[in-house]
Amino acid sequence: MHEAPEETGGRAGGWLRWTQILSNVAVILSALVIVPLYLLEREDSNQLERQQFAAELFMRKYDDRMLAAFAKVSDAYDSRNALFPIFGGAQEEGKKELSDSILADAGIDNVKIIVDYFDDILVCVDQGLCDARLTRSLIGPDIRIFFCKARHVGLPQLREKYAYADYGRRLETFAGDCAADQPAR
Repeated sequence: MHEAPEETGGRAGGWLRWTQILSNVAVILSALVIVPLYLLEREDSNQLERQQFAAELFMRKYDDRMLAAFAKVSDAYDSRNALFPIFGGAQEEGKKELSDSILADAGIDNVKIIVDYFDDILVCVDQGLCDARLTRSLIGPDIRIFFCKARHVGLPQLREKYAYADYGRRLETFAGDCAADQPAR
């Protein structure tokens, strides 16, 4: 006796195969759509975290200790704004007296508090933990204005005090060429 091949169900078997194929294709297409959406949402979430971290660091500027340091240093620098061109000139006379006078009013420890604060923010940006664009817009001008004065008074003394020639180097890199802000003579 010869057995007949088992019937696969005819039309029902064909539908079952096509249904399985179509469901597999649907799963693959869904994955192709969902995975990129998930990755985009994840990147948005990471971006939001970086922005939040940058904003939190920025807000640290407004704690009492930082406010006091900013006020003292700003007053000391701003009250002598007109004299800062002395530092760019060839004459050595008056540079040390001006520097000593500013530091006496500002306090070297207050300058250090500000340098360290700005450096923390720039480390955060360098390591990709803080959003660079938000940081640049929130605090970039403050870093530049501060550095362009502290490079003459504050940073040299702190570099000497701590025997660390690269102290404040991130601020310098971020601020760029301070001479570009100077009016032509």
